[in-house]
Amino acid sequence: MSGNYTWISAPDVIGDPEATYQNWLMARRWLKQNFESFPIRMIPVWGWDTPKKFLNHYLQHSRVVGIGGLVMLMRQGKSTNPEERVIAYQMLRQLKTLCQQYPQRFHIYGCNWTVALNHLRYLAYSADSSLAWDGARYGLIIHIRNGKLIRTPAWKLGFEGHREARCIVCARNIRRFMAQQ
Repeated sequence: MSGNYTWISAPDVIGDPEATYQNWLMARRWLKQNFESFPIRMIPVWGWDTPKKFLNHYLQHSRVVGIGGLVMLMRQGKSTNPEERVIAYQMLRQLKTLCQQYPQRFHIYGCNWTVALNHLRYLAYSADSSLAWDGARYGLIIHIRNGKLIRTPAWKLGFEGHREARCIVCARNIRRFMAQQ
């Protein structure tokens, strides 16, 4: 593995915020005891639907906090079901408000919705996404139009590349979008 990593995630236990908190404390202690001069930080992971007391504690003790538990909600934003989309947009409004309260403090896990990336681009510290795979999964190209990240069928753009080429183009476009100031 290579790259310029500045942090790693503490192991979380989905659906168990107390176990996740204990894992973060234990991993942080272990890292400090065994690698005191290690240049990489251990960040906690707060689950979206878990008590805010954990988030408040993490924010007091860590420069960056990961927010998990969003993948399914992000997927609902792309749904054709209007009720699911309403839920996704409610989550996005709450997430955006949280990121505005604490700018550049959150890593958003599973940010696989272009609308969310457009809204959180300057507010979140970072995000990870599987959007680039939409090139293979759905034949879409993720690209920038009018300063926003959008998804368009490859054939509408005249793109004739194979699945792998579509994914590469998507990944490059997402990276370029996120790097723009």
